[in-house]
Amino acid sequence: MHAVRFAAVAAGLVVWAAAVSLWAPGAAFAAGTDVEGSADYPDIGRFEGAWITRYDVKDFDEYWLASGPVQKAERGEGTMLEGRVVRIGYRVPAGPSVLEVARNYENRLTEAGYEILHTCRDKECGGYNFRYYGTEVLPAPAMTVDLGDFRYIAAVKKGDPTVHAAILVSINNGEVLNQVMVVETGAMEDRMVDAKEMAQSISDTGKIAIYGILFDLDKADIKPESRPALDQIAELMKNKPELSILVVGHTDNQGSMEYNLDLSMRRARAIVAELTGAYGVAADRLSPAGAGFLSPVASNRTDAGRAENRRVELVER
Repeated sequence: MHAVRFAAVAAGLVVWAAAVSLWAPGAAFAAGTDVEGSADYPDIGRFEGAWITRYDVKDFDEYWLASGPVQKAERGEGTMLEGRVVRIGYRVPAGPSVLEVARNYENRLTEAGYEILHTCRDKECGGYNFRYYGTEVLPAPAMTVDLGDFRYIAAVKKGDPTVHAAILVSINNGEVLNQVMVVETGAMEDRMVDAKEMAQSISDTGKIAIYGILFDLDKADIKPESRPALDQIAELMKNKPELSILVVGHTDNQGSMEYNLDLSMRRARAIVAELTGAYGVAADRLSPAGAGFLSPVASNRTDAGRAENRRVELVER
């Protein structure tokens, strides 16, 4: 049982508890509103009064977990982890110190069964070198680091999956900012389909969902790891010279309808450009289309559902 903040008025003075654990279940607060679709990581939570300013979940990604100081302009001790990565940025109203917020995170992690692997502050972490080379920092304004006042915590909770957590806390204009990075380590789900399976699905249903074409958040540049999926689509088009398809981009519901319709179309156009330019598929056999979040295959209320909805579909035309 952790202590809670309390106030006692005596002789006109407000007395605050020295040891506190300040957490809330994940709703919006008067000081600010959580970004749409976001949520606390279940057994970590947030500091009291904080709200989520940035939220990103990748079903399979990599994250460098620092476990020691950085002495020069390169990574120090640590481990490159792979698995499901959750990145959350929080803002805390003016009042608490960086130390207070960091101590509460450390206490919460311990109580939740995490083993603390490393803690450090400011120069002990490596200062500038740690900020720019030792750990990933969410883009401003979600997270900024005051080199003279920041704290870092790395922890692990063994299980299935094993969960690694990294907490970074600093301050900007009197308000504490903190980020929570969580990696659930495990093997990537194999969702690749080959050209033969694509052809069969299109024959049976008129379409096939492709999950192996990847983009960075809010971008339409195809990531290099998408190459195997593109290879198979090109093989499909080679094996089926009579086939013409719509390349349809689909998104989750994070952001406005107009934004997601535009993003999904830009991604579809990027795929068509790659297939025609790099693979020589005739342009008149491919048509890009963007559906945004108008055709979900799962609920957008959960991380898993949103991941299902972020896809590319090949539709026979």
